[in-house]
Amino acid sequence: MSKKQGIAVGVMAFLVILYFGLTQYASHVAKTRLDAAIAKQGPYVQFHYGKVSYNIFTQNTVIRAVSIRGPKMAAPVFAKEIVIRRLDLDSPRPTYVSIDILGIELEPSSLGKEGAAELAALGYAGAWLCDVTVDMDCLVEKRELQTHMRYAAKDVGSLRLDFVLGNLDFAAAKPEAAMASLFNCAVKQAEMAYTDASLVERIFRMNAAKQGLGLPAYKKQLADQLDASLQHSRKPLTQAFVNALKQFVENPRQLTISANPAAPVSFMELLKAGTPEAVANLLALDIKS
Repeated sequence: MSKKQGIAVGVMAFLVILYFGLTQYASHVAKTRLDAAIAKQGPYVQFHYGKVSYNIFTQNTVIRAVSIRGPKMAAPVFAKEIVIRRLDLDSPRPTYVSIDILGIELEPSSLGKEGAAELAALGYAGAWLCDVTVDMDCLVEKRELQTHMRYAAKDVGSLRLDFVLGNLDFAAAKPEAAMASLFNCAVKQAEMAYTDASLVERIFRMNAAKQGLGLPAYKKQLADQLDASLQHSRKPLTQAFVNALKQFVENPRQLTISANPAAPVSFMELLKAGTPEAVANLLALDIKS
């Protein structure tokens, strides 16, 4: 080995040692901060984990083998890992958070006997494996909250929710002030999208079997009922709404409902609207399949 090669090997070895040293140190710091956060919860939330690691390149904190048990929970919820991508720990109240909870195990029994029986009838056996993603930003100066959430269950489906709320009072300290701020906050934009993996199709098949119908006949029955709502209901659904629902019935893959009002709509305005139609008009609701 030449002198230059020896120097290169030495530098590489130093960098590897430095990387693992920094990673271990950062992971220790992350663990210390996590333990402090858990301690603040006191006896109300039982939080246990196996290992904490920190990636100095992605700056993600990964907490593995997690179990959480909150008040009135009969059994803890288990998750394979929690990935904290962003978390504001420096403000009295966190202004941003980005977190993924992966490999959540939800037992059907947690839904009660009737819920567990319904899932069994639909052909689901064992625990549901779920992933949850949350991204939230509080823009204090704009008095705005931007939120993205996604819940996905294997072989079931996924639900995505995005919304922007305005006119929020982030400085409200007392519960009554926070509640008043909630009523005065306004919807700027919102969208909810459900993507089916098999849940809706299973429900259709089960209901069709109960009525002694084939799946195509059952879907036609649902479509006819939606068409009838346009003519016979005192408050019929709009044609566009019915068409989107009929498309989803025929091919239950994705259903998206979005709100894009011309101006922010406060919760108080929505409460005073009186009818679903008035609420839909205020929010300029649109539905697509």
